[in-house]
Amino acid sequence: MKVVFGLFLMCFLMLTEVSRAQSVSQPFPFDPMFWAPTLKLSQEQQRKIQEINSKFYTQLKAITDRTLFPAYLQSRNAQIWDTFHTRQKRRWEKIMTRL
Repeated sequence: MKVVFGLFLMCFLMLTEVSRAQSVSQPFPFDPMFWAPTLKLSQEQQRKIQEINSKFYTQLKAITDRTLFPAYLQSRNAQIWDTFHTRQKRRWEKIMTRL
């Protein structure tokens, strides 16, 4: 029972952090790789975004201080945003307004 409660509490705290971090660090609440064909991402861009995501998830696994999560997320978002070309940025903004 204590284990279940502990897991529930941990999930709740992480979801709280995620929602707070997303409100601070838009524009990537979702992984843009899902929309790679719509965004017309090149192979190089896809590879770079995969590297950025891999680094981000590695950092999350090693995180000891949850207050660092928003900074990691914001860094990931800035790196992905810099990977896009101008038209892709506009396409991403249209995708996000439709959700």
